[in-house]
Amino acid sequence: MDDTTQSILITKRIRDLNKNCKIITRMFLDEVAEVLMEQPFNTEVISSSKFTLETMKREILLSV
Repeated sequence: MDDTTQSILITKRIRDLNKNCKIITRMFLDEVAEVLMEQPFNTEVISSSKFTLETMKREILLSV
């Protein structure tokens, strides 16, 4: 089982045990990150390429 599959299964298990807990995941694959942010996972994703790009854009715009 690869790390991505394992992360998805662990996240699903946590969500099944607690529907209201805040889950923060670190995922570098944008496609998987998008899935994890939707139902039934509802996680907050950090470190996806898209997230990093958006953060960099925001920081550059704020520093100008």
